[in-house]
Amino acid sequence: MRKAGCRLISAKEYVPAGPEGIILESVLEGMAEYYSKELSRKVSRGIYESALKHQHIGGIVPFGFVLENKKYKPDPIKSPIVREIFERYVSGEPAVDICSNLNSRGVTTSVGQKFNKSSLNRILSNTKYIGTYTYKRAYIDEITQEKKKELIEFKNVIEPIVSEELFIKAGQRMEQNKHTSKRKKDKPAVEFLLSGKLFCGKCKAPMTGDSGTGKSGNTYYYYTCANKKSKRGKEACRSKSYPKEKLEEFIVKFTRDDILSPEVLDWLSENIIQLQGNQKDDMQIRLMLQQKKDVENKIANIMTAIENGIFTETTKDRLENLEEAKRNLEYNIQVEKFKNNAPAESKDSIIYYLEQFRKDDIKDIDCQRLIINTLIDTIIIDEENDRGIVAYRYNDDNNGTREFSIKNTFDVFECVFYGGE
Repeated sequence: MRKAGCRLISAKEYVPAGPEGIILESVLEGMAEYYSKELSRKVSRGIYESALKHQHIGGIVPFGFVLENKKYKPDPIKSPIVREIFERYVSGEPAVDICSNLNSRGVTTSVGQKFNKSSLNRILSNTKYIGTYTYKRAYIDEITQEKKKELIEFKNVIEPIVSEELFIKAGQRMEQNKHTSKRKKDKPAVEFLLSGKLFCGKCKAPMTGDSGTGKSGNTYYYYTCANKKSKRGKEACRSKSYPKEKLEEFIVKFTRDDILSPEVLDWLSENIIQLQGNQKDDMQIRLMLQQKKDVENKIANIMTAIENGIFTETTKDRLENLEEAKRNLEYNIQVEKFKNNAPAESKDSIIYYLEQFRKDDIKDIDCQRLIINTLIDTIIIDEENDRGIVAYRYNDDNNGTREFSIKNTFDVFECVFYGGE
């Protein structure tokens, strides 16, 4: 300021012109800086002590949690939606579809905004949902006066909302999508139907989409272990890569022939009917009623401001947005009530729907996608023990799993050893 020809005038202290004023100003500045640093140190110490107690230290409370004595507790209304988000994402549903569905139901983020990919990623990567409390501490070393950082982590100190297994699967799919997004835009979009479901039995890593160009210039697509592609030398996985189309078609055919038998269809339909009865609850309705009440309170506050003479263009726009949000919530509440009161599907209609899987052409990608997304949870290719394991989305005497021999299906599994080159 002095170099620019300006002079500091304090409203609190008198700083005279001349040498004495310069000294006094320096003293005041030094004292203010000392007070600021001392206050910062005390605040940091207080936050650090709160973190050691696993308490909320400010900021936005993650979606699905409420605070109780400054500690995180699952919200009885919103925590089931968190589990739903994880399950749908791990099952392979696109993030944009999950966001659109949540927004159409009137579900909003912790700050009352619509869901988007960023808010969804924050949920899918937040370790609080598996009971882990983390705090990134920045401090100055008292001896060296160097700035240092420390990550404090406490496991199993918060009541978890999702299982650690589900959280890991979501993280693996996020990592896979991160690599997928780096593909060149001029490359044709190829859908790997088993992504997020297929795992290497040798190192437990996910098997992700890969491609290679042959001598003829044609591009071939494979499923390759992530540790085979990302690591080198001794750390690299030595598992084989599998042709995309052949593996997908085999899994679909195996599922249709082995699972969709008349006996299994009958068993599945009985369980689905029972599940329909168990899932009829008003959790979603209670959530939207709570959101509607919040919107109505905000509308009432704006109306009070208008009555007191405060009316601007911003006030008008905000009021119109809130009234539209209220109308949408009222509509969605009625839709949800209709769903709850709707008659359950009959056993015959369920069997008829599932039988369509047997009639469709397994070479058709829509048929493959429907069977894989509807029925299959996890696939493991275990080369060392000559077996493939398919885990389905139901439990029976075999825990919903089936096995097949890789050697006995070698005509399908024409494995390549170099995937990705």
